[in-house]
Amino acid sequence: MILKRGRPVAELSRTTGDGERYPQDDLAGTVVVVGDIVGPELPDEHWESLGQ
Repeated sequence: MILKRGRPVAELSRTTGDGERYPQDDLAGTVVVVGDIVGPELPDEHWESLGQ
């Protein structure tokens, strides 16, 4: 049991399954990437550390 300020908020349990696969395999194909996830969020001119 996981408590927050003395009140239960979650419970841990063993995973079900055969143990042959990774749990992430069940999530395959459930994520949609929208936009650039690698590039910076802000343009270079917003970063003082670049010295521009």
